[in-house]
Amino acid sequence: LACVATKNAARREVHILLEKARRAKLSKLLAQHGVSTPGAASQSRYGDVTLEAPLSTLIAADTMARALQHFARTYSDNPGVRPFIRGIVELIKQQRGCHTVVRWVLPTEAFTERVYPTFMDDAVVLMCGFFRYVSPSSEIEYEVNRPAVGSDNRQSAEGGHGWDVEHSLSDQQLAGMLSTLRSAAATSLNGDVRPSGYLIVTDLPRTNQDGGYDEPGNSICPACAIL
Repeated sequence: LACVATKNAARREVHILLEKARRAKLSKLLAQHGVSTPGAASQSRYGDVTLEAPLSTLIAADTMARALQHFARTYSDNPGVRPFIRGIVELIKQQRGCHTVVRWVLPTEAFTERVYPTFMDDAVVLMCGFFRYVSPSSEIEYEVNRPAVGSDNRQSAEGGHGWDVEHSLSDQQLAGMLSTLRSAAATSLNGDVRPSGYLIVTDLPRTNQDGGYDEPGNSICPACAIL
């Protein structure tokens, strides 16, 4: 029994050390990508797109849709990542039709305990590349006075990392992304998969909900008009 107890203690110590290393890497990735303009962090991975302009441009919105699709296809077969993908889908779903920006808040464990290290790298690049990062300290202060959305799986706000949907995306563009995501992540959207984290509605105004500032041209989703 003493030998078993010693082995268990050693395993726990190793787990603690590994988790510390993963959290340190997450902090480094967020410091590297978290202050970027949406789109900049994903420039090298998703094409030569410099998003100084808002995501309402055709090429920027299309790049975001393709990035979401690629991420969903890459990880949707992994049961541990499905709640994360489901969370992205719920975020975009809730944002469409909402007059203010919706924020997705995730605990640190959502990044450190899944398919390490590739998932962490890809998830941070995706989220910081196309959503606006809100640090845990800002989120704790902000969350106190804001209503939650879809918070059945709600986590403590302490240590939560927030991502806001880009305010310049229109409902039409969001509809196209949602359609693309649903087709790429069908296995993540069954009734047994609960989304990671929780959503809150901010009071930050959306600047292009009706698509008035969308760049003229074909929609990223030809069927958007009927969704």
